[in-house]
Amino acid sequence: MPHRIQVLMVAGTMTGVTAMMFVYLYILTYLYYKGVFGNIANLISKVGKMAFANYLKQSIICTTLYYSYGFGLYGKVNYREGVLITIAIYIVQIIWSYYWLKHFRFGPFEWLWRTLTYGKRQPMRRKQNV
Repeated sequence: MPHRIQVLMVAGTMTGVTAMMFVYLYILTYLYYKGVFGNIANLISKVGKMAFANYLKQSIICTTLYYSYGFGLYGKVNYREGVLITIAIYIVQIIWSYYWLKHFRFGPFEWLWRTLTYGKRQPMRRKQNV
């Protein structure tokens, strides 16, 4: 008899968790279509447009923070501090990407990648409205 109860509890939990996931998904989708996430999505999309440059920048920042040739913080940062460092780095990426893309069409490494891919120099600067 206890085995049956455990099976029912697991099945109920799985069903409830799945249903709750769909409720969360519905709420997030509804809020997205109502425009609640418009500004946030716009800022995050700028980081995505410069994914290669941001990946390299993040790698340089993190290796400098954690490896011995930099600050040597590996193993010395607790969970909370690690989360705060991660958030700070991401905020820097958002700000840098936003201002970079106001003046340029691509990130610097995205431009280089496109230039090498197409075999000709790609236009980098945005056209100025006169």
